[in-house]
Amino acid sequence: MSIKLSFFKEKSFHHHYYIEQQDRSDQLAEHVYEQLQRSPQKNHIVFICIGTDRSTGDAFGPLVGTIIHENSSKRMTVYGTLQNPVHALNLEETLKEIKLLHHGALVIAIDASMGRSDSVGRVIFASGPVRPGSAVKKVLPTAGDMHITGTVNVGG
Repeated sequence: MSIKLSFFKEKSFHHHYYIEQQDRSDQLAEHVYEQLQRSPQKNHIVFICIGTDRSTGDAFGPLVGTIIHENSSKRMTVYGTLQNPVHALNLEETLKEIKLLHHGALVIAIDASMGRSDSVGRVIFASGPVRPGSAVKKVLPTAGDMHITGTVNVGG
């Protein structure tokens, strides 16, 4: 068993936030920072921000990816921005590239999600991969050692 798998089996986590609530974005940032410090792969971090710039509801990943890219340190690599999105058509190829070029890096996937009306605006930060496309019944490869999702619409 790899260090990566054993780390997350023993230290799984699941946090959710409604970002409009006071101090919630700070709590999210603190939890992400804590998990990065605990990770054995913290020396290099890859963000894979999934979605398309062609749909407002699915642009959460590329929007976040653009913000991270514009403000990131050299320890971070970002795949998926508004200018160069990672979506259903190039996800598998991008995951292969990440595995080849960033072997051993910590991969954090960011994607939009759909849920109940009372869940819209909720952000989840959790261990394990994200399952992109699952709300619309697409079968796509999973991505990430941990993930952040933002509930942007009703559905799924």
